[in-house]
Amino acid sequence: MANGSRRQAGGHAFDVVLVSMPFNVCVMPPIGICGLKSVLDAAGLRTRIRHFNLEFLPFFAPNLDVAQALHDEISYLWDFLPGEWLFSPQGDGNADEVFLQALREAGVRAEILAILRELRPRTADFVERCAERLLADNPGVVGFTSSFMQNQASVCLARAIKRRLPVVKIVLGGSNAFGEMGGALAEQYPEIDVTVCGEAERTVVPLMRALLGANADALGAIPGICYRVDNGVIVTPDDKREIRMDEVPVPDFSDYFATLRELRRVNPGGRQLPQFLPIETSRGCWWGARSHCTFCGLNADRMGFRSREPVAAYDYISEVRRRNGISRLFAVDNIIDHRYYATLLQRLADSGEPYFIHYEIKANLKRGQVDSLARAGVHKVQPGIESLSTPILKLMRKGITTLQNIQTLKWLTEAGIQVSWYLLYGFPGEEEGSYREMSTLLPKLHHITPPIELAPVYIERFSPYQMTPEAFGIEITGPTQWYRMAFPEVPPARLARMAYRFDFNDRHRDPALDVFVRQSLRPEVHAWRRSFGAHGPTLHLVHGPDESTLVLGSLASPERLIRVAGVLRRALINADAARLERRLFEPPDEAAKVLEVDAGLYRHFLAVSPGLRDTRGLDTPLGEEEAVALLETRGLLLREGGAALALPLVCRASALENLLRIHAESLANVAS
Repeated sequence: MANGSRRQAGGHAFDVVLVSMPFNVCVMPPIGICGLKSVLDAAGLRTRIRHFNLEFLPFFAPNLDVAQALHDEISYLWDFLPGEWLFSPQGDGNADEVFLQALREAGVRAEILAILRELRPRTADFVERCAERLLADNPGVVGFTSSFMQNQASVCLARAIKRRLPVVKIVLGGSNAFGEMGGALAEQYPEIDVTVCGEAERTVVPLMRALLGANADALGAIPGICYRVDNGVIVTPDDKREIRMDEVPVPDFSDYFATLRELRRVNPGGRQLPQFLPIETSRGCWWGARSHCTFCGLNADRMGFRSREPVAAYDYISEVRRRNGISRLFAVDNIIDHRYYATLLQRLADSGEPYFIHYEIKANLKRGQVDSLARAGVHKVQPGIESLSTPILKLMRKGITTLQNIQTLKWLTEAGIQVSWYLLYGFPGEEEGSYREMSTLLPKLHHITPPIELAPVYIERFSPYQMTPEAFGIEITGPTQWYRMAFPEVPPARLARMAYRFDFNDRHRDPALDVFVRQSLRPEVHAWRRSFGAHGPTLHLVHGPDESTLVLGSLASPERLIRVAGVLRRALINADAARLERRLFEPPDEAAKVLEVDAGLYRHFLAVSPGLRDTRGLDTPLGEEEAVALLETRGLLLREGGAALALPLVCRASALENLLRIHAESLANVAS
């Protein structure tokens, strides 16, 4: 009561406090609420952000670097919802042991299991501390962002706030509240006054003003929200109007940095945070609008692609860097705007700034586009490879082939761009033969970037699999078992409306297929990862003006150097990009010239390179069909559907000059 009286007498220190609870990753601030803070501030509403996910770090370990690594490892386990379970209602210990045993069987590390067990009884204390700190801000409205594993922690804090000060209004938004999930959350948790069920830039100001002014009539006019009234929850129609990118401001990360400074004053470490700052240059997916990938639930019901104009995107990125002094940026876009290869990326390259940018891309790249990424400082990408089987890619509606995927992986590896991708399996309609072919292919690819893991496909909300399962011959059986264990308080029917991932039954699936994947394909993937992790790229071509050299082993310390000439050289040059087999032996066009190094540089490389020399090498007089067969047998050429792709990476002039410079510096150091 005293707090309520003080509120009425003195007003709010902050009109709105936005909150990020565990388990949002700590390596970068959450762009959603940081952007909304900019919107609210511009409207004259005093706003701050409480980054309680950061303030949870000392519960893991005294050193912030150790704590952040452990926290974010758990964040990336969101398939299994350990973060939701951690803050879920605590019943008897047997249910907890069942959950932890399930995590153990899923392959979660013993150290993480021990941390989860140790943290579980301490979450209540953490929530109480958060409530005390938040209410010291004297807010009128508290807004939670929730994605991945933030529901239970947000509800716990909302409950603690309402217990202390019921007049505070609670709003929850984010991807966990999109569509019918928002209504289910509002129905289940009376602590939540409003859920926002879609994009919020256009509605957040009128929503906050209505709540601060206790204007229930105004709430009814705001589209796409669920709000509480005495006799239940009212859902306002969503007008489905997509937010234009010029309505999305530069995010305000100041509270994230303030929280870090406060933590660093009393805890060692944390100097490497943030590892990235998030940026957003587009929403939606231009490919998904044309052909919705069967398993993808991103973008919910707002697939329409919207992007910043290239000049505006450059100004936006420059402003994020200028304000924060950080050039490591993580684009949260689902797919890069294809216009950016010739526009935005060129301006970034010309700026001279040492950017390190992450983007999601489609894997149908041209070599020149990979070069544009590298020059601009896009040193990390997620290309949506998903599979190395054309029949399976067709089942996904990816609009791409195995050769295109491998071509893109080859060029990205060659450019030194980090590639993040998973090899997925478990698609309705797939056949064992596709995986048998894949298992013979993988050993030929140990010189290019491997997948992070072989992982099962999930049924995600808003995906075609979830929206129309009957079209794929599958049956949705309910939310995954992890939801049932992490939300034991939620009735099954409502949980089905809250969940993002679902279990399914595919009665047409041959169990032998899964046995093959586990016993044969998974070991091949792990062997690929071990090989690349230990040795890196180990198959290169250096093209001189008249001949080429195949380099086996690392470029810096090759095991063998094999001369390549004649029709074999011509085929490998022409097949740098996938090409019809009937055109492999045409004279190389002008585009092939960019693959060659000049004669002096080529001779210098051969003169200083160690390794066993094979001067005759691949220069045997052969017919065209014999040449193709030989290259395929040697693992240098991959054929599919009448086309062929050369597998070796090409070491071009700039990379070779850099290699020789490092070699000369090494010799100079030895001499001194």
